[in-house]
Amino acid sequence: MEPDHGEGQQIEETSKFLVSGEQTQISPEIEIRAKEVTGNALGKSQKIIDEISKLRVETSDSKFFRKRTAEQIVKDKFITGCTDSVLVFVTAARACGLPAKYVETVDESWLKNGGVDITGHQYAEVYDEGNKKWFWVDPMGGRVDTPSPENEGRVIYKEGLDSWDIGITDANSLKEVFVSFRDGWLRNRGIENPVTTETMKPSVLYHASENRSIEVLEPRAESIRNENEGSVVFATPDKAEASKFLVSSDDTWTRKMRFDGVHVHIIADRKRYEEADKGGAIYHLKPDTFENDVSKGTRTEWTSKISVRPYEKEEYTSGLQAQFENGVQVYFIDRETFDQIVKANDHGVSIIKGLVSENKIRNINVKEIPTSEVK
Repeated sequence: MEPDHGEGQQIEETSKFLVSGEQTQISPEIEIRAKEVTGNALGKSQKIIDEISKLRVETSDSKFFRKRTAEQIVKDKFITGCTDSVLVFVTAARACGLPAKYVETVDESWLKNGGVDITGHQYAEVYDEGNKKWFWVDPMGGRVDTPSPENEGRVIYKEGLDSWDIGITDANSLKEVFVSFRDGWLRNRGIENPVTTETMKPSVLYHASENRSIEVLEPRAESIRNENEGSVVFATPDKAEASKFLVSSDDTWTRKMRFDGVHVHIIADRKRYEEADKGGAIYHLKPDTFENDVSKGTRTEWTSKISVRPYEKEEYTSGLQAQFENGVQVYFIDRETFDQIVKANDHGVSIIKGLVSENKIRNINVKEIPTSEVK
């Protein structure tokens, strides 16, 4: 997508995106590193991405989500997803003399279908003075001069200097602006909104447990995600997500992921996992007492502060089999590969795509892993 402006407008446009936003101030460290970056616009962009790829990737956390500046991200030496990578990229690009836009997009599929889990991606758009044109960059995907977001099934929400500049400062503000944007997007196309802000609560929630004889789920504080939250009952509207919790494990040897709706479970100790797998039940819960507070967790985590009585349950003799049935792609891998995935700048998607899932070995519910950001 190339803006069609007159020369004067083009100068004004490019000058505007050489300025730093509140979240993208050029720190002394970034300025020093920028002096080492040489070449044309494409070459500089690639070198910046190469530097970003050296930052480790950590799971997104509500205390970091959209709350850090580019300077803080660089000092922390880790990113949590595409937002962080774009923030560092546009800051470094401007330090190198390249006009750079922060571009927020949302998946068209979510705009059409709605749902609690809002999906999208962040890009940068860089101006090439030599060729007098803008080109797209996907820092998290490591791509320069990439196709426009519209060609990748996404709709541009807004462009600006950074996330704060366009009004998204945390998970709550993201939800608020995108729900409003979706309402307008559907209305402008004459489409009746099947999921309004009043009907965003899912019709059913799921809770997985090794215990198959639970009559009432009581709030517990065993899994703390926020120190101020207290005891709660956890549930999710995604049965596949719930199935990954039937077998007790932790992040030191397993990782639960999702790539554009495809659930993935990587496991570094097959023997340990199979010995722990005693099966269990996935309980069906009414959502009446549940709330989704994205400031404390993810958009698929719902919590109730009071006890909940399941109205239905599905029993499984094997947690692994439950995952297969619900489409989770399971990978048993060695420790070295596990560590490589954890440290990878793309959440390990490029590595995972080269592995053979247990689903494929057994020919059960095989799904292709898309080349996209983890959710």
